[in-house]
Order: sequence, then structure tokens, then C-alpha cells
Amino acid sequence: GQAVTITPSATSSKVLVTLDYTTDTFNDNTVYSVQLVRGSTAIGNAANGNQMIHMNANEYDTGGFTFLDSPSTTSATTYKLQFKSFDGGALSFNRSQSSSTFQTASNITVIEIGA
Repeated sequence: GQAVTITPSATSSKVLVTLDYTTDTFNDNTVYSVQLVRGSTAIGNAANGNQMIHMNANEYDTGGFTFLDSPSTTSATTYKLQFKSFDGGALSFNRSQSSSTFQTASNITVIEIGA
């Protein structure tokens, strides 16, 4: 998966997380969700920004979102992107299902705010 680590300089700091991604699938009617995770805790979920996506076979999907987090720590903090299929369909992240040579790019950017 894709991850980035930041060490906030104050416990009162907020972290602005922006991300964009590209996925692909072989299966028709694939439904999946995207969530942002801090450490092992989901912070971008259905209540606060989780994205539900419906895809058809060999259809690229690009998406992204922004999340303002309050980690309340000065320890190294890792943010990562996770995908979950709801129908068992295979999902590729940053590459084509039909060609191992066609690669795409995704990004996670973190910015400390208000130290």
C-alpha cells in the first residue's frame, strides 16, 4: 500500500492529508471503498469521508480526498490508504489489470498546521 509518515512538532498541531489514487478492475459491477488510516485506526470512514465506488470491468477510476486530522501527538505518525472490495472483485492499485507494464501514480501529501 501507499503510506507517508510525519512527526508533528506539537500535540496541538493538525495534519492536513490530501491524496489521489488510480485503480482498475477485471470484474463488472465491482464495488469498493477507500479509507484513510492513521497507524492502525481508520480515520476516513463512512461517517467522515469514506468513498464508495462502483466500477465496471477494465475501467480506470481516479479519485481523491482531503482530510484534516488531529493526531494529538509528537510521535512519528503514519497515514496510509486502504481499499476494500465488497463483492470479492479483484482491484489493482497503481496499475492496469490487463497490462503489468502500464503503471499509474497515486500520491499522499501531509502538511502540519498550527504548530
